[in-house]
Amino acid sequence: MFKKAINLFLLYLPFQMALNPVEGVDLASARIIVLAFFLVWLAESLRKKKIIVRKSLITLFLLSFLFLSLFSLFFAENLFWGIRKALFLLSFFPFYFVIGGLDWNKEEIRRAIKFWVLGSAIMSVIGIAQFFLQFWMGAGKMIVLWQKFLTPFLGKSFAAAVFEYSSWPVNISGETFFRATAFFPDAHMFSFYLGMSFFLALGLWRGEEKKFFQKVFLISAFLILTADLLTFSRGGYLGLAVGSLVFGGREIIFFLGKKEKTEKKKLLGLVAGSFLLIFLLLFFTPIGKRTFSSFDMNEFSNTERIKNWKQAVEIIKENPWVGTGLGNYSLAIKPSAEWREPIYAHNLYLDIVAEAGILGGLAFVALLTEGIFAFMKKARANAREKSFYYLYFGIVASFVVFSVHSFFDSALYSVHILPLLIFLLSLGSAPSE
Repeated sequence: MFKKAINLFLLYLPFQMALNPVEGVDLASARIIVLAFFLVWLAESLRKKKIIVRKSLITLFLLSFLFLSLFSLFFAENLFWGIRKALFLLSFFPFYFVIGGLDWNKEEIRRAIKFWVLGSAIMSVIGIAQFFLQFWMGAGKMIVLWQKFLTPFLGKSFAAAVFEYSSWPVNISGETFFRATAFFPDAHMFSFYLGMSFFLALGLWRGEEKKFFQKVFLISAFLILTADLLTFSRGGYLGLAVGSLVFGGREIIFFLGKKEKTEKKKLLGLVAGSFLLIFLLLFFTPIGKRTFSSFDMNEFSNTERIKNWKQAVEIIKENPWVGTGLGNYSLAIKPSAEWREPIYAHNLYLDIVAEAGILGGLAFVALLTEGIFAFMKKARANAREKSFYYLYFGIVASFVVFSVHSFFDSALYSVHILPLLIFLLSLGSAPSE
């Protein structure tokens, strides 16, 4: 029953609404649900007089990162801001122990991922529809309409900050587009979510034996990829590209080892079709123009991002080991900054090192690295079982997408992304089957 509730939570996560218990305070419903999960799990564990905590490198690195982040509060200029950010982490990290405390078999993991992908596919349809509606209503009117529609999902205070510092419009070759955001606060967080989901859908598709469900997962992957491209997030594009090399590289090696000509013909057709699609996207759509703008060092967002990185490096040089304190990076850049003012390094790793010190950054990198290695081991252990081999390698690619995209944006404190990352890390901490 508990696992069914978690499956529904994975489905609900991108649709979650925010509560406003008091004026000026937004409380994401996902935080309440995770807390409820934890309390039920803890009560059940105490009843059985047995609390299960997975002994693994993932657990060690996770606790190290959390400890170093909390320890940095001793050096925070504004302790209240640091506590607010710490409470965010603490509200989701118990999810790791809830997932790890349950005995998941491979089929249950696969079923949970299906719920995740189903939610992603539905949200992709919403994002695609939202994007194309602007060509009927106009981008300006669509943005105004979406602001009214989205407020209950974000919360009044957070929504006001999102709208004030909006990154929804994007200018491509003199034409303004309203990016696909769906129910997410900005296109970059939506892209993180979709990029991580895309390779899970591919993994389900490649591992499925029933033709009907093969079509379902392939259509889901197509919808997710389309929506991701419409976010115009260049960090997301790079994440997809590297993730494709990881997932596709394994596919090529796998097929080259096959002697059957039909399998090699399928591979040739897949590669040719992929190259044709990439060629059309790059040279005949705004997506290509957006991609090529990444190499324009005079483009505004590129110059600003480089500036942000340089600022972060300078802050790190001043406080290399203890950082500025959790939640205090923005004050180190701008002493008059407000709580919701979006001042960050545009690089998750620099953000973490700047606030929690070098050791905090190393612990987080080690955490992601061990997550990737853990699922690579699981994939190898299930090499003879097609459905699980591809699923686990899809999870590896999902980690890669998050890791690469994080060089350009920060999604760790997203109510949509953090619980998904913790979910995968906890599954990865289980012994390889």
